[in-house]
Amino acid sequence: MGRDNMAGQIVTLVIHGTFARDETWWRLDSDRASFASRLEAALARRGLKGTVWRSALDAGLDYDAFNWSGQNYHPDRHRGARKLAATLQRLAVASGATAEIPLEVNFVAHSHGGNVVLEALRRLGRGVQVRQIVLLGTPLIAARPALRLLRAVIAVVLFGLLSLGVLAIIGKLIVPTAGKYSLLMLVGSLALVLVFYGWLLLGAAALVDVLLRVLTWPLALAVGRGMGQVYGPAPHRVVRTIASGKITLFTTHDDEADLALQFGAAPRRLYSEFVQKKLHPVLRVAERIVMRPLVYGMVLGMLEAVLERYVLGFPWWHVLFMDSEMADLNRGVAYPPTLVERVDVSEHLLPAIHAAQRGLPVVEATSVSPPSAAIQADRRARTLYQKLDSVVRNLKAQIRLRHSVYYENEKVIERVAEVLTMDHSSLTTAGSPQEKLRLSFWGMVKAAVIHCR
Repeated sequence: MGRDNMAGQIVTLVIHGTFARDETWWRLDSDRASFASRLEAALARRGLKGTVWRSALDAGLDYDAFNWSGQNYHPDRHRGARKLAATLQRLAVASGATAEIPLEVNFVAHSHGGNVVLEALRRLGRGVQVRQIVLLGTPLIAARPALRLLRAVIAVVLFGLLSLGVLAIIGKLIVPTAGKYSLLMLVGSLALVLVFYGWLLLGAAALVDVLLRVLTWPLALAVGRGMGQVYGPAPHRVVRTIASGKITLFTTHDDEADLALQFGAAPRRLYSEFVQKKLHPVLRVAERIVMRPLVYGMVLGMLEAVLERYVLGFPWWHVLFMDSEMADLNRGVAYPPTLVERVDVSEHLLPAIHAAQRGLPVVEATSVSPPSAAIQADRRARTLYQKLDSVVRNLKAQIRLRHSVYYENEKVIERVAEVLTMDHSSLTTAGSPQEKLRLSFWGMVKAAVIHCR
Protein backbone atom coordinates (compact mmCIF):
# COMPACT_ATOMS: atom_id res chain seq x y z
CA MET A 1 0.00 0.00 0.00
CA GLY A 2 1.45 3.38 -0.97
CA ARG A 3 1.92 6.12 1.57
CA ASP A 4 -0.74 8.33 0.01
CA ASN A 5 -3.27 5.54 0.50
CA MET A 6 -2.12 5.04 4.06
CA ALA A 7 -2.39 8.71 4.87
CA GLY A 8 -6.13 8.56 5.50
CA GLN A 9 -5.56 6.44 8.62
CA ILE A 10 -2.55 8.41 9.88
CA VAL A 11 -2.54 11.55 11.98
CA THR A 12 0.55 13.42 13.13
CA LEU A 13 0.02 15.40 16.31
CA VAL A 14 2.32 18.17 17.53
CA ILE A 15 2.19 18.50 21.32
CA HIS A 16 3.48 21.71 22.87
CA GLY A 17 5.66 21.99 25.95
CA THR A 18 5.67 24.08 29.10
CA PHE A 19 4.21 27.59 28.85
CA ALA A 20 3.44 27.12 25.13
CA ARG A 21 -0.29 26.37 25.13
CA ASP A 22 -1.17 29.74 23.57
CA GLU A 23 1.69 29.81 21.07
CA THR A 24 1.03 29.12 17.39
CA TRP A 25 4.07 27.15 16.26
CA TRP A 26 2.44 23.77 16.97
CA ARG A 27 -0.70 24.58 14.92
CA LEU A 28 -1.20 24.77 11.16
CA ASP A 29 -1.38 28.26 9.70
CA SER A 30 -2.37 29.75 6.38
CA ASP A 31 1.02 31.25 5.51
CA ARG A 32 2.77 27.92 6.27
CA ALA A 33 5.36 29.51 8.54
CA SER A 34 4.61 27.52 11.69
CA PHE A 35 6.44 24.35 12.66
CA ALA A 36 3.32 22.25 12.06
CA SER A 37 2.83 23.66 8.56
CA ARG A 38 6.48 23.25 7.62
CA LEU A 39 6.45 19.70 8.97
CA GLU A 40 3.35 18.99 6.88
CA ALA A 41 5.17 20.23 3.78
CA ALA A 42 8.21 18.06 4.59
CA LEU A 43 5.99 15.01 5.06
CA ALA A 44 4.07 15.75 1.85
CA ARG A 45 7.34 15.63 -0.07
CA ARG A 46 7.84 12.15 1.40
CA GLY A 47 4.38 10.81 0.59
CA LEU A 48 2.51 11.54 3.83
CA LYS A 49 0.49 14.51 2.66
CA GLY A 50 -2.33 15.74 4.87
CA THR A 51 -1.37 13.91 8.05
CA VAL A 52 -0.39 16.78 10.36
CA TRP A 53 -3.56 17.59 12.33
CA ARG A 54 -5.77 17.34 9.22
CA SER A 55 -7.79 14.23 10.03
CA ALA A 56 -8.38 15.48 13.58
CA LEU A 57 -9.62 18.84 12.33
CA ASP A 58 -11.80 17.17 9.70
CA ALA A 59 -13.37 15.06 12.46
CA GLY A 60 -14.54 18.22 14.20
CA LEU A 61 -11.84 18.37 16.87
CA ASP A 62 -9.95 21.59 17.38
CA TYR A 63 -6.44 22.21 18.68
CA ASP A 64 -7.71 22.90 22.19
CA ALA A 65 -8.92 19.31 22.37
CA PHE A 66 -5.29 18.15 22.26
CA ASN A 67 -3.50 20.81 24.29
CA TRP A 68 -2.70 20.81 27.98
CA SER A 69 -2.30 23.59 30.51
CA GLY A 70 1.42 24.03 29.85
CA GLN A 71 2.06 24.76 33.52
CA ASN A 72 5.27 23.47 35.04
CA TYR A 73 3.56 21.09 37.46
CA HIS A 74 3.59 17.31 37.61
CA PRO A 75 -0.21 17.04 38.11
CA ASP A 76 -0.79 19.20 35.03
CA ARG A 77 1.24 16.78 32.90
CA HIS A 78 -0.82 13.87 34.21
CA ARG A 79 -4.07 15.70 33.50
CA GLY A 80 -2.78 16.55 30.03
CA ALA A 81 -1.99 12.88 29.41
CA ARG A 82 -5.48 11.77 30.41
CA LYS A 83 -7.02 14.45 28.19
CA LEU A 84 -4.81 13.50 25.24
CA ALA A 85 -5.66 9.79 25.52
CA ALA A 86 -9.38 10.53 25.80
CA THR A 87 -9.30 12.85 22.78
CA LEU A 88 -7.46 10.25 20.71
CA GLN A 89 -10.11 7.72 21.60
CA ARG A 90 -12.78 10.15 20.40
CA LEU A 91 -10.85 10.62 17.16
CA ALA A 92 -10.50 6.86 16.72
CA VAL A 93 -14.26 6.40 17.13
CA ALA A 94 -15.00 9.28 14.75
CA SER A 95 -12.71 7.80 12.08
CA GLY A 96 -14.20 4.31 12.42
CA ALA A 97 -10.95 2.80 13.68
CA THR A 98 -10.95 -0.67 15.22
CA ALA A 99 -8.42 -2.93 16.88
CA GLU A 100 -7.90 -4.65 13.52
CA ILE A 101 -7.64 -1.39 11.54
CA PRO A 102 -6.51 1.18 14.12
CA LEU A 103 -5.96 4.88 13.80
CA GLU A 104 -2.20 5.31 13.35
CA VAL A 105 -0.68 8.21 15.27
CA ASN A 106 2.65 9.97 15.06
CA PHE A 107 3.60 12.14 18.02
CA VAL A 108 5.99 15.07 17.79
CA ALA A 109 6.33 16.65 21.23
CA HIS A 110 8.47 19.45 22.60
CA SER A 111 9.86 19.72 26.13
CA HIS A 112 7.49 18.41 28.85
CA GLY A 113 4.93 17.77 26.13
CA GLY A 114 6.96 14.61 25.53
CA ASN A 115 6.29 13.48 29.08
CA VAL A 116 2.59 14.14 28.51
CA VAL A 117 2.74 11.87 25.46
CA LEU A 118 4.64 9.12 27.30
CA GLU A 119 2.13 9.15 30.15
CA ALA A 120 -0.75 9.05 27.64
CA LEU A 121 0.62 5.74 26.30
CA ARG A 122 -0.63 4.10 29.49
CA ARG A 123 -4.23 5.01 28.61
CA LEU A 124 -4.57 4.53 24.85
CA GLY A 125 -7.48 2.44 23.63
CA ARG A 126 -7.24 -0.55 21.27
CA GLY A 127 -8.35 1.53 18.31
CA VAL A 128 -5.15 3.63 18.43
CA GLN A 129 -1.75 2.45 17.20
CA VAL A 130 1.31 4.63 17.79
CA ARG A 131 3.65 4.60 14.79
CA GLN A 132 6.45 6.93 15.87
CA ILE A 133 7.27 9.20 18.79
CA VAL A 134 9.70 12.08 18.24
CA LEU A 135 10.65 14.10 21.30
CA LEU A 136 12.27 17.54 20.95
CA GLY A 137 14.37 18.37 23.99
CA THR A 138 12.14 16.40 26.35
CA PRO A 139 13.60 16.08 29.87
CA LEU A 140 13.20 12.40 30.73
CA ILE A 141 13.06 12.13 34.52
CA ALA A 142 13.78 9.13 36.72
CA ALA A 143 12.95 8.78 40.41
CA ARG A 144 13.65 6.36 43.24
CA PRO A 145 11.84 5.99 46.55
CA ALA A 146 13.55 8.01 49.27
CA LEU A 147 11.92 8.83 52.58
CA ARG A 148 13.10 12.41 52.82
CA LEU A 149 10.47 13.08 55.43
CA LEU A 150 11.88 10.32 57.63
CA ARG A 151 15.38 11.62 56.95
CA ALA A 152 14.36 14.95 58.42
CA VAL A 153 12.91 13.21 61.48
CA ILE A 154 16.06 11.11 61.88
CA ALA A 155 18.20 14.25 61.57
CA VAL A 156 16.26 16.09 64.27
CA VAL A 157 16.22 13.10 66.66
CA LEU A 158 19.92 12.37 66.19
CA PHE A 159 20.80 16.02 66.59
CA GLY A 160 18.83 16.19 69.81
CA LEU A 161 20.45 13.07 71.25
CA LEU A 162 23.94 14.15 70.29
CA SER A 163 23.33 17.63 71.67
CA LEU A 164 22.44 16.10 75.03
CA GLY A 165 25.61 14.05 74.82
CA VAL A 166 27.70 17.15 74.12
CA LEU A 167 26.13 19.00 77.03
CA ALA A 168 26.89 16.05 79.28
CA ILE A 169 30.53 16.04 78.14
CA ILE A 170 30.82 19.77 78.74
CA GLY A 171 29.23 19.51 82.15
CA LYS A 172 31.31 16.61 83.42
CA LEU A 173 34.69 16.93 81.77
CA ILE A 174 35.38 20.33 80.28
CA VAL A 175 33.72 22.91 82.54
CA PRO A 176 35.45 21.73 85.76
CA THR A 177 38.80 21.86 83.99
CA ALA A 178 40.45 25.25 84.39
CA GLY A 179 43.40 24.41 82.22
CA LYS A 180 44.35 26.29 79.09
CA TYR A 181 43.19 23.38 76.87
CA SER A 182 39.49 23.64 77.83
CA LEU A 183 38.45 25.58 74.71
CA LEU A 184 40.49 23.33 72.43
CA MET A 185 38.92 20.24 73.99
CA LEU A 186 35.45 21.72 73.51
CA VAL A 187 36.03 22.52 69.84
CA GLY A 188 37.56 19.12 69.20
CA SER A 189 34.70 17.32 70.93
CA LEU A 190 32.12 19.26 68.92
CA ALA A 191 33.95 18.50 65.66
CA LEU A 192 34.04 14.78 66.42
CA VAL A 193 30.37 14.79 67.40
CA LEU A 194 29.38 16.56 64.17
CA VAL A 195 31.39 14.14 62.04
CA PHE A 196 29.83 11.18 63.83
CA TYR A 197 26.39 12.77 63.46
CA GLY A 198 26.84 13.34 59.72
CA TRP A 199 27.92 9.79 58.94
CA LEU A 200 25.26 8.31 61.21
CA LEU A 201 22.61 10.41 59.44
CA LEU A 202 23.81 9.32 55.98
CA GLY A 203 23.95 5.67 57.00
CA ALA A 204 20.49 5.65 58.57
CA ALA A 205 18.96 7.46 55.57
CA ALA A 206 20.61 5.08 53.09
CA LEU A 207 19.39 2.02 55.02
CA VAL A 208 15.83 3.36 55.12
CA ASP A 209 15.89 4.15 51.39
CA VAL A 210 17.13 0.67 50.47
CA LEU A 211 14.41 -0.97 52.55
CA LEU A 212 11.78 1.26 50.96
CA ARG A 213 12.98 0.42 47.44
CA VAL A 214 12.88 -3.30 48.18
CA LEU A 215 9.31 -2.97 49.40
CA THR A 216 8.10 -0.79 46.50
CA TRP A 217 9.67 -2.77 43.65
CA PRO A 218 6.81 -5.30 43.37
CA LEU A 219 4.29 -2.46 43.56
CA ALA A 220 5.90 -0.67 40.62
CA LEU A 221 5.78 -3.87 38.57
CA ALA A 222 2.14 -4.44 39.49
CA VAL A 223 1.05 -1.04 38.13
CA GLY A 224 3.07 -1.48 34.93
CA ARG A 225 5.54 1.30 35.69
CA GLY A 226 9.21 0.73 34.96
CA MET A 227 11.74 0.97 37.76
CA GLY A 228 12.55 4.61 38.24
CA GLN A 229 10.13 5.88 35.62
CA VAL A 230 8.11 8.99 36.33
CA TYR A 231 6.20 9.14 33.05
CA GLY A 232 5.02 6.35 30.80
CA PRO A 233 4.72 2.57 31.04
CA ALA A 234 7.60 0.16 31.54
CA PRO A 235 10.12 -0.03 28.67
CA HIS A 236 8.98 -3.44 27.43
CA ARG A 237 5.40 -2.15 27.32
CA VAL A 238 6.48 0.95 25.41
CA VAL A 239 8.16 -1.28 22.84
CA ARG A 240 4.91 -3.19 22.35
CA THR A 241 2.93 0.06 22.12
CA ILE A 242 5.04 1.77 19.44
CA ALA A 243 5.07 0.14 16.01
CA SER A 244 8.63 1.32 15.37
CA GLY A 245 9.80 -0.02 18.75
CA LYS A 246 11.79 3.15 19.38
CA ILE A 247 11.45 6.64 20.80
CA THR A 248 13.55 9.21 18.98
CA LEU A 249 14.83 12.01 21.20
CA PHE A 250 16.32 15.12 19.60
CA THR A 251 18.86 16.71 21.94
CA THR A 252 21.42 19.49 21.86
CA HIS A 253 24.46 20.47 23.90
CA ASP A 254 24.01 23.07 26.63
CA ASP A 255 20.24 23.15 26.42
CA GLU A 256 19.38 25.83 28.97
CA ALA A 257 16.15 24.23 30.14
CA ASP A 258 17.79 20.82 30.39
CA LEU A 259 20.64 22.29 32.45
CA ALA A 260 18.20 24.01 34.81
CA LEU A 261 16.34 20.75 35.31
CA GLN A 262 19.55 18.83 35.91
CA PHE A 263 20.58 21.30 38.59
CA GLY A 264 17.11 21.18 40.09
CA ALA A 265 17.35 17.41 40.41
CA ALA A 266 20.99 17.02 41.43
CA PRO A 267 22.70 19.94 43.22
CA ARG A 268 24.85 17.34 44.96
CA ARG A 269 26.45 16.48 41.64
CA LEU A 270 27.34 20.13 41.06
CA TYR A 271 28.77 20.36 44.57
CA SER A 272 30.92 17.24 44.19
CA GLU A 273 32.27 18.40 40.83
CA PHE A 274 33.10 21.81 42.31
CA VAL A 275 35.00 20.19 45.18
CA GLN A 276 36.83 17.87 42.80
CA LYS A 277 38.05 20.72 40.62
CA LYS A 278 38.61 23.56 43.07
CA LEU A 279 39.98 22.04 46.30
CA HIS A 280 43.49 20.81 46.98
CA PRO A 281 43.71 16.99 47.32
CA VAL A 282 44.38 17.27 51.06
CA LEU A 283 41.35 19.53 51.51
CA ARG A 284 39.26 17.15 49.42
CA VAL A 285 40.04 14.33 51.84
CA ALA A 286 39.10 16.52 54.80
CA GLU A 287 35.93 17.63 53.04
CA ARG A 288 34.86 14.04 52.42
CA ILE A 289 35.42 13.02 56.03
CA VAL A 290 34.11 16.08 57.87
CA MET A 291 31.89 18.21 55.63
CA ARG A 292 30.33 15.94 53.04
CA PRO A 293 28.08 13.91 55.37
CA LEU A 294 26.57 17.11 56.76
CA VAL A 295 26.39 18.91 53.41
CA TYR A 296 24.88 15.88 51.64
CA GLY A 297 22.67 14.77 54.48
CA MET A 298 21.16 18.11 55.43
CA VAL A 299 21.97 21.21 53.36
CA LEU A 300 21.89 19.79 49.84
CA GLY A 301 19.16 17.32 50.73
CA MET A 302 16.83 20.17 51.68
CA LEU A 303 17.92 22.27 48.69
CA GLU A 304 17.30 19.34 46.37
CA ALA A 305 13.78 18.86 47.72
CA VAL A 306 12.92 22.55 47.28
CA LEU A 307 14.31 22.65 43.74
CA GLU A 308 12.43 19.52 42.73
CA ARG A 309 9.28 21.15 44.04
CA TYR A 310 9.66 24.47 42.23
CA VAL A 311 11.90 23.64 39.22
CA LEU A 312 10.62 20.19 38.28
CA GLY A 313 7.11 20.97 39.46
CA PHE A 314 6.58 17.93 41.67
CA PRO A 315 4.11 18.18 44.56
CA TRP A 316 5.41 18.04 48.11
CA TRP A 317 4.17 14.48 48.67
CA HIS A 318 6.31 13.36 45.71
CA VAL A 319 9.34 15.35 46.85
CA LEU A 320 9.19 13.95 50.39
CA PHE A 321 8.96 10.33 49.26
CA MET A 322 10.87 10.25 45.95
CA ASP A 323 14.36 11.29 44.84
CA SER A 324 14.15 12.55 41.24
CA GLU A 325 16.92 13.10 38.71
CA MET A 326 17.44 13.41 34.98
CA ALA A 327 17.39 9.90 33.51
CA ASP A 328 20.67 8.28 32.49
CA LEU A 329 20.07 7.60 28.80
CA ASN A 330 23.38 5.80 28.30
CA ARG A 331 22.96 2.96 30.77
CA GLY A 332 19.87 3.74 32.78
CA VAL A 333 16.89 1.49 33.35
CA ALA A 334 13.98 3.92 33.29
CA TYR A 335 14.61 4.92 29.67
CA PRO A 336 17.30 2.52 28.38
CA PRO A 337 19.33 3.17 25.21
CA THR A 338 17.60 0.18 23.59
CA LEU A 339 14.39 2.19 23.78
CA VAL A 340 15.44 5.83 23.39
CA GLU A 341 17.52 6.73 20.36
CA ARG A 342 19.13 10.14 20.67
CA VAL A 343 19.74 12.44 17.72
CA ASP A 344 22.11 15.33 18.42
CA VAL A 345 21.03 18.43 16.47
CA SER A 346 23.44 20.89 18.10
CA GLU A 347 25.13 21.60 14.78
CA HIS A 348 21.82 22.82 13.40
CA LEU A 349 20.54 24.88 16.32
CA LEU A 350 23.55 27.04 17.22
CA PRO A 351 24.12 28.45 13.69
CA ALA A 352 20.39 29.10 13.45
CA ILE A 353 20.49 31.11 16.69
CA HIS A 354 23.46 33.17 15.51
CA ALA A 355 21.84 33.84 12.14
CA ALA A 356 18.59 34.91 13.77
CA GLN A 357 20.40 37.27 16.13
CA ARG A 358 22.35 38.93 13.31
CA GLY A 359 19.12 39.67 11.48
CA LEU A 360 17.23 41.13 14.43
CA PRO A 361 15.96 44.68 13.96
CA VAL A 362 16.67 47.19 16.68
CA VAL A 363 13.58 48.02 18.67
CA GLU A 364 12.69 51.70 18.67
CA ALA A 365 12.41 53.45 22.01
CA THR A 366 8.63 53.43 22.08
CA SER A 367 6.38 51.84 24.62
CA VAL A 368 4.36 48.71 23.78
CA SER A 369 1.56 49.76 26.09
CA PRO A 370 0.99 53.42 27.00
CA PRO A 371 2.19 54.35 30.49
CA SER A 372 -0.19 55.59 33.11
CA ALA A 373 -1.30 59.21 33.28
CA ALA A 374 0.97 59.81 36.27
CA ILE A 375 3.98 58.65 34.30
CA GLN A 376 2.93 60.64 31.25
CA ALA A 377 2.77 63.80 33.38
CA ASP A 378 6.38 63.51 34.42
CA ARG A 379 8.83 63.97 31.58
CA ARG A 380 11.75 62.33 33.38
CA ALA A 381 9.68 59.34 34.40
CA ARG A 382 8.25 59.00 30.93
CA THR A 383 11.72 59.02 29.37
CA LEU A 384 13.01 56.47 31.86
CA TYR A 385 9.95 54.28 31.30
CA GLN A 386 10.41 54.33 27.55
CA LYS A 387 14.10 53.57 27.78
CA LEU A 388 13.60 50.66 30.14
CA ASP A 389 10.82 49.33 27.97
CA SER A 390 12.95 49.42 24.82
CA VAL A 391 15.87 47.75 26.63
CA VAL A 392 13.64 44.93 27.86
CA ARG A 393 12.17 44.41 24.39
CA ASN A 394 15.62 44.32 22.80
CA LEU A 395 16.84 41.81 25.38
CA LYS A 396 13.85 39.57 24.77
CA ALA A 397 14.53 39.69 21.03
CA GLN A 398 18.25 38.98 21.37
CA ILE A 399 18.14 36.15 23.89
CA ARG A 400 17.49 32.99 21.92
CA LEU A 401 17.38 29.80 23.97
CA ARG A 402 18.32 26.58 22.25
CA HIS A 403 15.38 24.91 23.93
CA SER A 404 12.95 26.97 21.84
CA VAL A 405 14.72 26.67 18.50
CA TYR A 406 13.95 22.99 17.85
CA TYR A 407 10.70 23.95 16.16
CA GLU A 408 12.17 26.88 14.20
CA ASN A 409 15.02 25.20 12.34
CA GLU A 410 14.37 23.83 8.87
CA LYS A 411 17.03 21.13 9.07
CA VAL A 412 15.58 19.81 12.30
CA ILE A 413 12.14 19.72 10.70
CA GLU A 414 13.53 17.71 7.79
CA ARG A 415 15.12 15.22 10.17
CA VAL A 416 11.87 14.88 12.08
CA ALA A 417 10.09 14.15 8.80
CA GLU A 418 12.70 11.51 7.95
CA VAL A 419 12.03 9.71 11.22
CA LEU A 420 8.26 9.86 10.78
CA THR A 421 8.41 8.38 7.28
CA MET A 422 10.75 5.51 8.11
CA ASP A 423 9.52 2.06 7.16
CA HIS A 424 9.12 -0.05 10.27
CA SER A 425 11.17 -2.80 8.67
CA SER A 426 14.15 -0.47 8.23
CA LEU A 427 14.29 0.51 11.89
CA THR A 428 16.54 -1.07 14.50
CA THR A 429 15.61 -4.38 16.06
CA ALA A 430 14.26 -2.79 19.22
CA GLY A 431 10.75 -3.77 18.19
CA SER A 432 11.57 -7.38 17.39
CA PRO A 433 10.16 -10.16 19.61
CA GLN A 434 13.65 -11.01 20.81
CA GLU A 435 14.37 -7.41 21.81
CA LYS A 436 11.01 -7.10 23.52
CA LEU A 437 11.76 -10.20 25.56
CA ARG A 438 15.18 -8.88 26.47
CA LEU A 439 13.72 -5.56 27.58
CA SER A 440 11.05 -7.38 29.53
CA PHE A 441 13.13 -9.98 31.40
CA TRP A 442 16.67 -8.69 31.73
CA GLY A 443 15.43 -5.13 31.98
CA MET A 444 13.37 -6.03 35.03
CA VAL A 445 16.27 -7.92 36.62
CA LYS A 446 18.65 -5.00 36.08
CA ALA A 447 15.98 -2.56 37.22
CA ALA A 448 15.49 -4.43 40.47
CA VAL A 449 19.21 -4.30 41.28
CA ILE A 450 19.60 -0.59 40.47
CA HIS A 451 16.28 0.31 42.05
CA CYS A 452 17.36 -1.11 45.41
CA ARG A 453 20.80 0.48 45.51
